Amino acid sequence: GNDYGRGTGLRPYGAVSAAITRRIFLTGEIAPPQPWEETVQYSLRGTYMFRVKGRSVGVSGGIRNNGYRTLPFVGLAF
Repeated sequence: GNDYGRGTGLRPYGAVSAAITRRIFLTGEIAPPQPWEETVQYSLRGTYMFRVKGRSVGVSGGIRNNGYRTLPFVGLAF
């Protein structure tokens, strides 16, 4: 970035997680853009947990902006 060799390199970051029920979780994250990024980075995720053979497994999905574009995502949670 434009501060190479100067400063600490620390950047602000914020996140919130909420357990809506025993099985449903919501998470949001945000970080201001780095000097080389076009937009604010953020993520909004929802997770649904269920039991499979005595183990907790979940499906997670949402949207994510990586500083340039926003894309949907889906994943597994263990």
